Parts: sequence; structure tokens; C-alpha cells
Amino acid sequence: MNGGGIGLEGDNEIRNLAIQTSHKEKAIFIDSDLEDLKDITLKDLTVTGVVQILTRGNNKFLNISIENLDIVAADARGFAERPMKYGVIVYQGAFTIYNFNPSKDSKILANIKGLKIGREFAPVLGSGVFISGFADEGGAVIINELETKDVYSNGMIPTGQPNLITGAIFIVYGAYAKKIVSNGLVKTYGNNDMVLDVWGHVDDWTTNEKVISYGSSGIGFVNFGTVDKFVANSPIETYGKGARGFNQYDGTIGDASFDSIKLLEMDLLESNFPNQ
Repeated sequence: MNGGGIGLEGDNEIRNLAIQTSHKEKAIFIDSDLEDLKDITLKDLTVTGVVQILTRGNNKFLNISIENLDIVAADARGFAERPMKYGVIVYQGAFTIYNFNPSKDSKILANIKGLKIGREFAPVLGSGVFISGFADEGGAVIINELETKDVYSNGMIPTGQPNLITGAIFIVYGAYAKKIVSNGLVKTYGNNDMVLDVWGHVDDWTTNEKVISYGSSGIGFVNFGTVDKFVANSPIETYGKGARGFNQYDGTIGDASFDSIKLLEMDLLESNFPNQ
């Protein structure tokens, strides 16, 4: 497709397709003024381009179910709707759920399994998985379950720009996740790229494969919100100047356990990028 992809009005299902558009375009998106978008299902899809489920002022209700969605390549840096808090702005993701309705009565319910983003040494640009409500108050996103496979992202943020960040998996404000399971490798490559980031609320987050950050000022797991339980069953590894494995800032963590956290020296970076 030369341009946008498939716009959904509501109560739709897309399955068993390969959808290809420009990396910077929306391959799947909401194009509707309906108040109740009812049920939207995305299943067994291979996509080039951004999957953006963004609801606006007229859209109050949506129940979305996603199973086996593979976003091969995407560039989410060009979209104007970007949350801002703590002095930083966040790029949307190759996969985005964003409730942009300020009404407290507005809700998106989400069930997501088998979400795969980018490829090794060919990450998506911007964030990887981005899920956000309108703000701390306003339209919310409630995630019953988020299960991911491999996620690779690079924000391509210039060195020395401290007020712009991304996340490979970013649970932004207004988003409440009951259960997150990262069953694949989660890796970021660029400056100011967080691997796992929470501004919202997560009941239970488990990682079963490595969490890796290569860029300067990258962080393996960072929390500004509320995380009741976090378990890393594989190592968190960070490379790059100013990189950190785990940062707890404003928010609250009830219980956190880690297999290991490794901060590696810059001169080891060449061995991980043999072609550079």
C-alpha cells in the first residue's frame, strides 16, 4: 500500500493476513466517530507499518483482542500525540494502544498474546509496545494480559537530547496492566531508550528472557508508577555510558526479584555488533 492501511470503524475482525505499507504509515488504525467501538480482533497478522489503536473524544468504549501479531518493521516517531511527564516526552510505538479521550468514563479493555516487534539488528523505530491512557486522570486502558515474544526497538534519539525517550515495552500513565509476561528477548539499541518502563500500574510483570539495552542512558527496567510484583527470570544487561539496570524513581514497587543485573563496559560493545 502506498499510504495508509486498514482503518477500522468498530466491531471488526482482521485475521490471517500480511499487511504491508510504508514503515512510517499506519497499517491498522481506528477511523471512527462511534462512541462504542465494541469488539475489535486482530489475529495471525504479519505487518509492515504501525499498528495504532488510538481513540479520540467521540470513542468511549473498546474491547480489543490481539493474538499472534508480528510487526516486522515500523517507524512511529512521526505522530503528534506524545505523552509528557517528569520532564520528558515519549514517542509512540510500532504497536500503540492510546486512549486519547479525556473523559473518565472512557475505557479500552485489552487482551494481547503473541506480540512480536522488530528483528535483531533491524529494530522498529520509536517505541516498541506503547500503551497509554489520556493522563493520570481521564480515559484509561485496562490490560487483562499482555504476552510478548521478541521485541526490538531503537528511538534514534540524538545524543544530548535529554527530554525525549522511548521504551521497548512502555506502560504509560492511565494504563493498568493486570498481568504482563515477556516470553521473548526485549532489546533496545539507542540513546535514552528504556527497555521496560512503567508510568502506570502493573500488578504482575514476569520476564523469561534477557532484557538488554545498548544505548547511552538506557535503563533495563525503570519505574515511575506502581508495580506490585516484578520478576526477572533472566539477566538484565545494559551497555553504554550512563546506562543502568534498574531505576526506581517516584513510584512504588511492592516486590521485585532479579536473576542478575550486569553493567558492561563500552569496549565490549564491538563484540555484540561485529559488522559495525
